[in-house]
Amino acid sequence: MGLKNEYRKALEDLRSRLCNEIKVRHMLPDLIGTITPDESDDLNRITQNKSLNSEFIRILKTRTDENFENFCQLLQESESDSAKRLGQDLIRASSIVGTGTSQGNTLNSGTGTNHDNLPNANSLEFSGGAIPLYPEF
Repeated sequence: MGLKNEYRKALEDLRSRLCNEIKVRHMLPDLIGTITPDESDDLNRITQNKSLNSEFIRILKTRTDENFENFCQLLQESESDSAKRLGQDLIRASSIVGTGTSQGNTLNSGTGTNHDNLPNANSLEFSGGAIPLYPEF
């Protein structure tokens, strides 16, 4: 099945930042489901972070829209401000506006581990219509 074109384009457009600004290695336990445990082990064997991140992007492109949305969610929940911004930028770049592809999940910047229908003023809700995410300045 793979990702829709908008998600692929967002990954390519932000590839440099994805390779340089985040540490996928630290996210691997939370990415099980998006990647397999064997893929996680393989990624962990890559010594350079940029190479690891690049390989993760390659894998993510072969996954579902929901996997991409969950990755964006993980970035937004990160303790790193840079990762949070990158998650928001991925959402904007991919134009996620309530396509209904994530089977009840909501993209938001909350901190809980259960992402189903969490209320958040900055969230993109898939069940109640499209709410674009814009940064607050």
